[in-house]
Amino acid sequence: MTYTWSKDSHGLFDYESDHLFTGKFKITGQGQFYRNNNDIYLTEENTVSVNSEKDKLAYLFDVHQDLLQTERYFLSINNSLNTKNGAGLVVRGLKKDGQASGYELKVGDCVKVGRLKLMVKEIRDKQGVIHRFETIPEINFYENKNLNEDDHTNSTTCRICLMGDISEETLADLLIKPCKCRGSCEYTHLRCLKQWISMKQTRIENNSDVCFALNCRKLSCEICKTSLPYLLKVNDQEVNLVDLRRPETEPYILLEKAEDSKENKVFYLIKASEEETRIGRGHANSMLVSDISVSRNHASIIYKDGKFLIFDKNSKFGTLVQVNQPIELSEDKTIIQCGKTVVILSLKREQILSIPKVVREPMEILESPETSSTTNEADGDSKTRDIIEKPKLKGSKRKATLRRKCIVHSSSKTTDVCNSNESLSETTENSKLLLQSKKIFKVMRRERFDHS
Repeated sequence: MTYTWSKDSHGLFDYESDHLFTGKFKITGQGQFYRNNNDIYLTEENTVSVNSEKDKLAYLFDVHQDLLQTERYFLSINNSLNTKNGAGLVVRGLKKDGQASGYELKVGDCVKVGRLKLMVKEIRDKQGVIHRFETIPEINFYENKNLNEDDHTNSTTCRICLMGDISEETLADLLIKPCKCRGSCEYTHLRCLKQWISMKQTRIENNSDVCFALNCRKLSCEICKTSLPYLLKVNDQEVNLVDLRRPETEPYILLEKAEDSKENKVFYLIKASEEETRIGRGHANSMLVSDISVSRNHASIIYKDGKFLIFDKNSKFGTLVQVNQPIELSEDKTIIQCGKTVVILSLKREQILSIPKVVREPMEILESPETSSTTNEADGDSKTRDIIEKPKLKGSKRKATLRRKCIVHSSSKTTDVCNSNESLSETTENSKLLLQSKKIFKVMRRERFDHS
């Protein structure tokens, strides 16, 4: 099933809107989904590549079938095609035993809360192992022993404090090369660089000690505009340029706000706690986000069983996790959002049902007194077919017709006349009455024949 919102606003889908365009598709092989305005199209693989109207269609995702096991289907994204908003897994659709199960956050996941994108940069597990999304960049530093006599005449100085190398005993006093600048602006002290970055930091106030938010303005070189990392490696030692106040031993998760501008960076560090970390626009939330597309109580992050899980709080524009790997479809519903379109996929297996032979009712099996006792089965089947094809009557008319049928066929032969609730004595009496009535009808027919 496909649901397309009539509006197109920043790749959002309004889960509370009633103005939706719906569609239903049945996939038995492989294909691609496209959207043209508010209409969804399913095409076979490599069909749209030769179509002249390809530019008018917006690619959504692929559904492909396993070559070896044909009963397995997968959903994937073709990165070579131009995807404007990409595809995201709807968090509110993840359920287990009828209840919301949430999504386990992993390093490298991109979470979309409204139109705000958050990238998972670091996770420390309960064993104390830190998993990072990117490798720590290694920065070159200034060494006096590699200089010649001519280089000593032109001593290298720090571009911030305008002093040379103070001491090589401590790591903070080393002259490092953090960007692509050359000449007199090439090196700076590590201590001076951290102090310069600290002047650009602003802590985002919240009402919780579990979540720590930090805003870094223009975290880049002012001369060559090179983006500076928040963590680097100097002389095989890790150095934090941004003071994120990581806990020493407790598990935590580090989120970075993904913006188009790489100069401004916003970090959210969430510690492991029994309480949930609420995300929203309301002032009572632990993670305050001032965006109109974010609901007042949008989502929450919970640390449970050594995992950081994110839940959606029935928000207006939903919570998504970007699809980076193929997803195997199952009988449970898989909900995918592609911009203003939401697609619900589920795997259903068709079974060939064998239509059983129509079981005739007891009163249909009874023979008519005007016919012989050797009635053909075909005749009985035709009678049953005629009765089934007749329209059903309602009310008193239906009761009257059933009563007339019972009177007409009461003298026929039966295999099972009584209901399950009748006793054995009543069945034997009924059978005796049927036999007697049958003899009476035979005598009456003989008298009519003799009279004629």
